[in-house]
Amino acid sequence: MIFISLSETWSVMRHHIDFSENYVCKLGSEIQSMHFGASKKQLSLHTGVYFCKNENGPQTFCTVSENLDHSPGSIWAHLKPILRQVEQNHPNVDTLHIFSDGPTTQYRQKGNFLLLSQKPAQFGFTSAVWNFFESGHGKGTPDAVGGAIKRKADAKVKYGMDIQSAKDFVDATKESDIRVVIIPEEEIVQGLQEMTQMNPKPIKGTLKLHQVCWLGSHEVLFHRNHSCICQAPNECSNHKLSKHFTQSISENTLDLKQSIFDEYLGNLKNCKSFTELKEECKAIAGTMNDIEIQRNITLPYKDLKVDIPSVKILPDDLDDVRELYPCSVKADGNCLPSVGSVYAYGTIDRTSEMRVRIVTELALNEDLYLDRNFLQNGRCPANAKNWPKIYAQYSDLFIHGTRLTDDIVRDILRLEILKISVNYAFMGIWQIHALASVLKCPLYSVYPKLGAPCVRKDLQRVIMPRQLATTNTLPLYVLWTSTRNDMPNTHWIPNHFVAVLAKNDAYFSMTSKVPLESTCPESSEPSTKAVEPSTEEVELSTETMKPRPDTDEHGNATGFDYLDQHVIVSYDDKPYPGFCGRCK
Repeated sequence: MIFISLSETWSVMRHHIDFSENYVCKLGSEIQSMHFGASKKQLSLHTGVYFCKNENGPQTFCTVSENLDHSPGSIWAHLKPILRQVEQNHPNVDTLHIFSDGPTTQYRQKGNFLLLSQKPAQFGFTSAVWNFFESGHGKGTPDAVGGAIKRKADAKVKYGMDIQSAKDFVDATKESDIRVVIIPEEEIVQGLQEMTQMNPKPIKGTLKLHQVCWLGSHEVLFHRNHSCICQAPNECSNHKLSKHFTQSISENTLDLKQSIFDEYLGNLKNCKSFTELKEECKAIAGTMNDIEIQRNITLPYKDLKVDIPSVKILPDDLDDVRELYPCSVKADGNCLPSVGSVYAYGTIDRTSEMRVRIVTELALNEDLYLDRNFLQNGRCPANAKNWPKIYAQYSDLFIHGTRLTDDIVRDILRLEILKISVNYAFMGIWQIHALASVLKCPLYSVYPKLGAPCVRKDLQRVIMPRQLATTNTLPLYVLWTSTRNDMPNTHWIPNHFVAVLAKNDAYFSMTSKVPLESTCPESSEPSTKAVEPSTEEVELSTETMKPRPDTDEHGNATGFDYLDQHVIVSYDDKPYPGFCGRCK
């Protein structure tokens, strides 16, 4: 049974599930060898019933699949359309209670326990409890549902109908009061593939336990040997809960997380309207934990490399004491999610997760990203511009000459959110704002001293997040750049983003004594702050820490002495930062 409590109206839904015996496909007219043959096609039936105070009577259902697997991956594939219907009809549902029998090959096993910590949140639940009947329990409603639906199908066969597939079974039983749903083969296969990427930990004494509770964390479950419903899913004074970590620590954990976000991204892509997308984002938001960014990432770091073309255009007015280098990411439309992945995980590969987080942030906080005061945060001095209208004009969806009203600006933002829900779709300034809130850290939108000066005045700025983590007060850099090399400086336009990281001091052996004073980017003039000279070693000013306007193919300044300067050199056909010193 599944009991679902509604916190506001205290409606109770009781939903009893079980696998029925496989249905053997039949023909309306069979020869004797076919009738008694042992190789007939079978269909898997997952039956159940749920009750709700707000609905008239019990709601019975049967999910049908041509895949005969009954393992945890298949179980949740069968539950998906039913729980999705509950989510749509009862949006206030927050707790899921499940009752079933306890076969260790199906429901009562480590794989299903792990999925219990992952799947309910996708349907808007904040907690879930799975209870297992004792062995030798009597028949239940699912058994009656299975028998009734099979009799309905057999009756059609007697009247000459052939049932050779799941679709035939649904057609034969469509006149029944039982809701019959086909589970596509690909849904089962996807569930099985997810299980192969998981590394679930077994619960000691699995055969003895009768209740498993999930309270919102993807990593932790609680369990006990008695099914207590007086306080479930919370602690009970009579029956204590034991804690269990769902997965062993391994690289499979990251693979699982990535596959989950790939699935989320596919769900977002299939949304046909902004309203549908927003509802999907609400379901996804409850499954995501906050990101803790990595501030210790410097170049070189693991597989991260310097982006040589972007070195040449990195502006010299960032007022940062460190020597900064653009970090190369793939120019495939996922560049901004890759930048977020670099700052969150030190790799460029977690693009699906970052894209899902950016889309969810924008969809659920739409009004905030249309608020000129919120978009103004981070600019200094304050400039009372209508930033939503300005950002709308930088959108690819803006049609030149359109009179931008508030409604049109909102429509542009919504269409842009729908557009970026598709993988590899390019992002812009609104998405940088969302990324700052995803990372809970200020982002410095760095625009080169190329192209129209008014564009740089709008886009070169510090962006503040919706909620700032107390440890993330210094900004991270996002550089607008381009993969094209055929544009004159006056007509330059960006089509790519890269992260900007500091050099590794231990690797490059350079120090600087310039204090970090302000990140205000309003002035487009180069910084004139200098570094106090040292008698012990050569100190560089902030101007000499960046490539000069006239540079060679590696970004090295030309026309002056390289002695005691930091340069980019070519070694084994790869760029490496270097230092020109005197030979001893």
